[in-house]
Amino acid sequence: MKKFFILKLIIFLNIFAFSQNYKISVKIDGFNEKDTLYFGHHYGNQKNIIDLREFDENGYCIFSGEEKLESGIYFFVMPNKKFFEFLVDKDQEFFITNKKENLIENAKAENSKLNKLFFEFQRKIKNLKKEIAILQEKEKNDKINIEKEILILFDKIEKNTNEILEKYPETLLSQILKSMVELKIPNSLEKENEKYIYFKKHYFDNLDFSNDKLLQTPIFFNKIIYFFENIYYENADTLIKEVNFLMEKSKANEKVFKYVLILLKSYFDNSLKMYYENVFVEICEKYYFNEMVNWENEKNLKDLKKKLKKIKPTLIGKIAPSIILPNQYGEYFSLKEIETDIIILYFWTTDCEYCLISTQILSEKFENLKLENKNIEIMAVYLGNENEIWEDAITNYNIENWINVHNKSKIYDFINLYNLEGTPQLFILDKNKKIIAKNIDAQIIEKVIESIIIDF
Repeated sequence: MKKFFILKLIIFLNIFAFSQNYKISVKIDGFNEKDTLYFGHHYGNQKNIIDLREFDENGYCIFSGEEKLESGIYFFVMPNKKFFEFLVDKDQEFFITNKKENLIENAKAENSKLNKLFFEFQRKIKNLKKEIAILQEKEKNDKINIEKEILILFDKIEKNTNEILEKYPETLLSQILKSMVELKIPNSLEKENEKYIYFKKHYFDNLDFSNDKLLQTPIFFNKIIYFFENIYYENADTLIKEVNFLMEKSKANEKVFKYVLILLKSYFDNSLKMYYENVFVEICEKYYFNEMVNWENEKNLKDLKKKLKKIKPTLIGKIAPSIILPNQYGEYFSLKEIETDIIILYFWTTDCEYCLISTQILSEKFENLKLENKNIEIMAVYLGNENEIWEDAITNYNIENWINVHNKSKIYDFINLYNLEGTPQLFILDKNKKIIAKNIDAQIIEKVIESIIIDF
């Protein structure tokens, strides 16, 4: 009896284990035997291929695995490089059919109510968007009436979306659609600053930070990046406040917290926008070195600390590191002793084509700023080796009225001292030698300085 019970238990456990896997069968008309079909999924802005199969003689492929798939948006990439998407959630054994062309129109699903719903929704939205596109082409002839028709069609799209949200609120499709619902600014808000404040406060209202299924979609990535690309910020503190707000919301789910933190760290690390470097440092110090990150190994954390040590001395708001160098006549100049309201600190060489273009532009802009009676000086640090070529360039580019200095004795390691990753590099300092702007293109130097003076 005991042996019989154990045998039944083993069989039950085997059946239970087997039930945890996935099996997605697919048939696509129009391809040949041995043609390859790729199977993948979204993860943020990435599309990851996880498997591939060859079509059999009847045009079928079967994708299966011993572990359940993460819920999210998946796709098949066909031999002609076209792809179509489908959804994976709790039910992970189903059959999809399609054809080589007109993928949305021909997509069908069996044993998957979720994908039947998804494919039908896609068809409705595609047809409505097609109608909108046709009307937009005609808009020039009868603008007023056509605009009304377009608004009606947009209302139909909204109606279709709301219908899904109301009838099937627990489905993955509803969770995706809800997160994509466009924020509506109340009509009662007439002033632009009021609308903007509302936008900032409520932009993430429909995004469920506790739902890690949305990580296997582009939604978190798109929403977060769009937000930071479109908000106005006066300084690093403004951005840091928004980052901390997002991280607090992300604590609702461990996986979401990890994704959002890695995304924000990468975003602020790989941009030259004003203050972004300051935000990157804050993210690292507050989250990575404060026992909130348990996924990074010791080496990566050590490398990150080295990076911060290198970039922190020249963050916006810091006093620029000291420079004392000779000009073309051997006279020494100290950055600290230059008395003016604004200093443009410029690093360049003559063997860099863009440096020469930038120097020419900066020369013209500097003349304009002087004509406007701006109390401003340029300290141009030459990083090349050719003294004679440098002196000729000073004359040729009409920059004798700059403070031109040369690091010919290699007194300074400017690559590390000022975290220079290339030339030209341009910093703007105030009268106290505090860095107030960096990574500025010479073309926009006048606008930047004008905004700085207004802020002062």
